[in-house]
Amino acid sequence: MSAASLIPASWLPSLGLASPFKAGSSPVSVIAGGESVRFRLDNLGPQPGSRKKAKRKGRGISAGQGASCGFGMRGQKSRSGPGVRKGFEGGQMPLYRRIPKLKGIAGDKHILVSKCKEIFVIFYNAILVLFCGS
Repeated sequence: MSAASLIPASWLPSLGLASPFKAGSSPVSVIAGGESVRFRLDNLGPQPGSRKKAKRKGRGISAGQGASCGFGMRGQKSRSGPGVRKGFEGGQMPLYRRIPKLKGIAGDKHILVSKCKEIFVIFYNAILVLFCGS
C-alpha cells in the first residue's frame, strides 16, 4: 500500500503528488489477488488482518481462559461489578489518608505571595534601569 492511498485524493496536488485516479474515474481498491474493485457502501470494510478476534472467555478448560476467565478464584476483583474504588487498600488506612496535610505551605501562603511581590518589584526595577537608564 502506497502512501498516496492513505491520504485523501484532494490533498495530493498540494503535496506535489500525482493523483492515483484519472479525471472522472471513481476510487478503486486493489485486493491482494491483483483484481481491482470499486469502493461502494456494500463492499467497505477493514483491511484483511487488521481486526483481531476477541478472546472467548469462560468457554471451558481447554479454551485457555475457561472457568474463572483469568480473574482468579475468589475476591472482589473476580466478581462482576465496578470493583474497588481508587486508592482502596483492602481496609488498611490508604496512603492518601496516612500522609500529613501540607499545613506549612497552605497556611503560609500569604507570606509566600508577599515575598514573590517583593522579588517581582526588585526585578522590574532592575529591568527599568537596564533599558531606560534612569
